[in-house]
Parts: sequence; C-alpha cells; structure tokens
Amino acid sequence: MNPEIYYHILEIGVIFEKGGKQGNRWRWGEKKRLLDECRLWRNLIRYAAQEEKGVGCAEKAFADLEEICKKHALPCYERALSMREELVTSTRKFVVQDSDKNALVEQMLKEIDEIEKHVSEREGKADAYRAMQRLHNMPKALHGDDELGR
Repeated sequence: MNPEIYYHILEIGVIFEKGGKQGNRWRWGEKKRLLDECRLWRNLIRYAAQEEKGVGCAEKAFADLEEICKKHALPCYERALSMREELVTSTRKFVVQDSDKNALVEQMLKEIDEIEKHVSEREGKADAYRAMQRLHNMPKALHGDDELGR
C-alpha cells in the first residue's frame, strides 16, 4: 500500500478526535479510547515507514482499524475500511524529502507521547486536546492529494 495513505488515515483520526472534546473532565471510557487511538496512530506511522522499505503492512493496518472500530464505534475510519481494495492497489505517490519527513515524523511521535502523558493525568484533558491541535495538520504534509475523497 502507498505509505502516504497511512498518514491520511492518521490525519482523519486526529481531526475526528480533536473535534470531539466535550467538557473539561474525562468522560467514562474516553481515556481508554484515546490511548487505543494513540496506539493506532503510532502503528500507522510505523507501518508507513515499513512500507517505504518495501514491507507490506496493509493487512495489519486494516486489522487494527477494524479492531478499534469494533471496540469503540469510531465512524471516522469507516470510509478507509470500505475503500480497502482501492487503497491497497493505489499507485499514486507523494514525494517528500527524507530530512523533512524524518523531522515531521519525529515531531508527530512527540505529540502522540504528549497526548498519552496527559491522558494519564486527572486534569490533563485540556492539555491532551491541545497536543492534538498541534498534531492535526502534520500528517497532511506527508500524504498529498485526498485519496479518501473527504
């Protein structure tokens, strides 16, 4: 699968999640869902790096997406799941210089770490969502055209 598609799916998840903040206190199950999504986002970044090396990870990625959608009823990933065959066979490429990509991926991982850190804090909801605000545009620099047709 084209590595940029992993970043596109990551962007969709972050945008959906950052727009779902309600209130200043953690709701029941919100911490668990957010930690599971952070794990998915981290895996998507790892899968994209492996795809760039020629290791196919599409099956693992779609298995992770199906699992999180079943576990937490997240509608944001349904379009990617419904376009599975089309995305796996996509040949479009978006070229980003390696030095820029590495710096951006490193910054995205730092923001995900920041989100995970604040989720474990009792009063960390606002800080976690601020980290998502910083993260939400970063994947867009790595995926180019809108493959998923949002």
